[in-house]
Amino acid sequence: MLSLLWYPDFFTQAFPALETSYRIDLDAERVEKRSYQTSINPPILHRKELFIRANDPRSDQFKELTNSAEQLGLFEDTIHIGFKQAWENLIAEKGFQVIDHQFVPIGNDEASIEQSEPNPNSGQISRHLTALSRSNLSAPMQCLARHGYLDGSLTVFDYGCGEGYEIRNLMANDITVSGWDPHYAPDQPKNEADIVNIGFVINAIENYSA
Repeated sequence: MLSLLWYPDFFTQAFPALETSYRIDLDAERVEKRSYQTSINPPILHRKELFIRANDPRSDQFKELTNSAEQLGLFEDTIHIGFKQAWENLIAEKGFQVIDHQFVPIGNDEASIEQSEPNPNSGQISRHLTALSRSNLSAPMQCLARHGYLDGSLTVFDYGCGEGYEIRNLMANDITVSGWDPHYAPDQPKNEADIVNIGFVINAIENYSA
């Protein structure tokens, strides 16, 4: 049995979608063709570095992509990651998006960003509108947890904590944590801590010269 798989976007997409497959039964002299051209949820390919020569100049980039996916825990449940929609949903749940073969943290949803555009009359941005509601830890905190930094031995300070979802999640896991936010928690002290999280803060500061 021989299988031929066609990924037309192999080199341009981080996790390319399967467009056409051929299954060739040499003994029965039979060929089965399957097309995913019109599918909204085609199979996708992981670990692209395994499909090119080790000395290919693109090999390092593909290996780095795979290493990042492993660090984010994306391959922990391999049964449910073989198709486009489930894979993209999992990446989003981890707080990331894929841009140019890199995992980039999702800072704010589009609706919040649109609402935070400056009022031409006031010249100000409502930065607090970019605060996200979370039911789980943010991408930076998940990364720290995977590397053993959230075992309870280190204190955490969340600078720009928004409505405090991150703080409540950490406290629920017996982490000593506090936070400050210019809008939601301006009266809270800015404490020293072993870990200071300033994720998704700088991206919400306006740039009037842009």
